Amino acid sequence: MYSIRVNDRYRICFSWREGNAYDVEQSEERMDKDTYRIDLGTFGDYIKEDWMEPLGLSAYRLAKDIGISSAALGKILAGKNRMSNDVCWRLARYFGTSPNFFLTVQADYELRNSMDLFLKETEDLPVYNWGSLTPTQG
Repeated sequence: MYSIRVNDRYRICFSWREGNAYDVEQSEERMDKDTYRIDLGTFGDYIKEDWMEPLGLSAYRLAKDIGISSAALGKILAGKNRMSNDVCWRLARYFGTSPNFFLTVQADYELRNSMDLFLKETEDLPVYNWGSLTPTQG
């Protein structure tokens, strides 16, 4: 796992394989009694803070440049809508990243964002025991 400190507040962590970044996450670090709390924010926050703000891009300009409506981009930035594969590809093309970069970032964000709910909802499901080749109660 690699990480790049963006500033004193943010760090980007990722795995690097075959010329592409995988398992990409943005984290906000805060000291809390010798431990770090990680605030993932929203995917829209990531786009705004790590891509648009450093480049001085407005939502209107970005939307126009990548060929989507400013209303659609506004919903993504507000965290109300997820990005379609089409928008991920457009952003990748626009910012010069690999085609799977934004798809991977979004998938990782959604997985981390839903993990607590998933674990709670599935805690009573049986777990397959590969040794005995039968399910066992979780």
